[in-house]
Amino acid sequence: EDFEKRNPNLKVYNAVIHNDEATPHMHLNFVPVASGYKRGLEKQVSFDRAIIQQDPALDKTRPFDDWREKEVQLLEEKLLDRGIERKLVGTNSYKDVNEYKEKQDLLNEIAVLEGKVDEKKNEFLAISKNVPDKNLVLKPKRKEIKTEVVPKMFGKPEIHQKETGNYVFTPKQMEQLETIVTAAVAVKKDYERLQSMNPVIENEKLREEVYQKTNENYKLKNENKELRSENRDLKDLIGDLRHEVGLLYQSAKDFVKERTEGVRAVKNVFKELVDKVRERNPGSEFERLYKREKARERDRGMER
Repeated sequence: EDFEKRNPNLKVYNAVIHNDEATPHMHLNFVPVASGYKRGLEKQVSFDRAIIQQDPALDKTRPFDDWREKEVQLLEEKLLDRGIERKLVGTNSYKDVNEYKEKQDLLNEIAVLEGKVDEKKNEFLAISKNVPDKNLVLKPKRKEIKTEVVPKMFGKPEIHQKETGNYVFTPKQMEQLETIVTAAVAVKKDYERLQSMNPVIENEKLREEVYQKTNENYKLKNENKELRSENRDLKDLIGDLRHEVGLLYQSAKDFVKERTEGVRAVKNVFKELVDKVRERNPGSEFERLYKREKARERDRGMER
């Protein structure tokens, strides 16, 4: 509670105590939320900006270091109140240059990936605004009529009119559908980028260890364990994005189905929608879902 009062811009979502390792410790996980952005969302994820906004007195050139030192000092005072003296652990040299280089490369990769994940979170929130929160009313302007003129030997030619099964929609209605599909394509592209990144996210424990420059073997093993855990979390995030693409696909399909009469008309309108997506982005996730659905329909037809 004291941490949250001191740091209102750091939104705590998890705290875990590890008592089963060589050095008992706690992981405090939070999301730094900064505000006042003029481009994109008004609130975005940014550590430096979040802590500077909540404490303008921080050193602007090294805000994280300054903030961390203050937090450590407060923690040390609380320990002294309970009769516990903080032990300062000296730094040890790395066993070999390769070990040091491997860790530095890992930290550089983590820093880049953290930035990319934060960027993707903000982009995904912006894209989600294009998906309607409630059902939109889409009424066809009129049914498409085909006119045939049949000449006669005597008298006036006969005029036959019949419905084609298609419906005519206004440009605004089609624009609404295209907005939903565009959002789905954007989510799919983000999902593919995340898949190709093979990302991992470091936690606060790693930051602490970096600043203390500890290099004991058992700590490096613990770091790798945490990285694997974070990697699993990101794979879950990729799965969530894939699920979002599926939901947007189904939303677009339901959107057409609820506002179009007749099975054939629904299929024709939705196929036109898929064709437009294919023109913009061949081989998209949206198109893949459509092909998979058609294949299932064919399989069911063969079983009958």
